[in-house]
Amino acid sequence: MECPRVLRLGEPVRQPEAALHNLIAPKAGDEGRSDPWSAQMIHNPANALAAASHSDTKLRSLLGVMSVFTMIMTVPQVWTIWVGQQAAGVSILSWSAYLASAVLWLWFGIRQHDRNIYLPCLGWIALDGAVIVGAVVYG
Repeated sequence: MECPRVLRLGEPVRQPEAALHNLIAPKAGDEGRSDPWSAQMIHNPANALAAASHSDTKLRSLLGVMSVFTMIMTVPQVWTIWVGQQAAGVSILSWSAYLASAVLWLWFGIRQHDRNIYLPCLGWIALDGAVIVGAVVYG
């Protein structure tokens, strides 16, 4: 193997095409293939992207369902505080942390232009705020 020579500042780098082919050696058993570049391709990136997008779609759907479900599960807490006028045992500190988290996620979702993030945050901000205000009023 020939040692590379030192280039002067501003001198263009020129390598023959054969040298580029030598940078990627075919796998064992692939020496007879006509296309040495495909020897290193493990999978088709287009298929991987399609599979990832299908997986992402399923995950986004599941996250949307869980977001709505958990908000619905919070409604009884708000109901107990405001209709039952009972806020005993409600931690204002905990619900304030939830509110701060929802505000940060809202900000992030808006910056990312991702409705799957910022729309549920609006619901969470309303619910968290209702619990906090109710805890202050009835606690």
